[in-house]
Amino acid sequence: MPAKGNFLARYIQEDMTIIPLETQEHFAIYSGGEMAQWDALPLQDASVAYLFSKAAFHHINKDLALAFRAEATHCLQTGDKLVIADVNKHSNVDRFLNVLVNDQKQHGHQGYFLDENFGIQFQTNKLRVVKNRLQQYYWQFHTDKQNALCYIQNLFGLYNANPEYIEENLKRYLHFGTNNQGIYPLQWEMR
Repeated sequence: MPAKGNFLARYIQEDMTIIPLETQEHFAIYSGGEMAQWDALPLQDASVAYLFSKAAFHHINKDLALAFRAEATHCLQTGDKLVIADVNKHSNVDRFLNVLVNDQKQHGHQGYFLDENFGIQFQTNKLRVVKNRLQQYYWQFHTDKQNALCYIQNLFGLYNANPEYIEENLKRYLHFGTNNQGIYPLQWEMR
């Protein structure tokens, strides 16, 4: 939640069913997901084993996050998992999104990112934190620099920025550059 193109489907066991939910109409059209609101999930009580949100939770405020927590508590079967993976607060990724993307995207970007206390603040007697750790990884672009920059420009809606400006700031925030194998890595992290 949101499914962002139903990207997890290829990693799900064959005997499991994935229900892609989206909060944005353009993603629902792209993914074939069902439209949903954070505070009104179209799921029955105790009907799902896992709820998963990747890189979307930072778009909602605290009140909506608490409403989602209540919805998740109702939808999850006893003992099953809510997984939230999002950008770490005060990280270079945070700065990339809330500075560069905010400045260059038509509608801006102000995310409310996760910190080491997020899980403690979010848990209830039915939801408990199993893990809250920072995971660092690299995006790897096996293409030429121009295609990598074009992909990033389109992914983040940086239509007000030229490729040189994007490259300069990717180097600044996310250590973008080529390695000795001709791959363009981009340093990323999520909590």
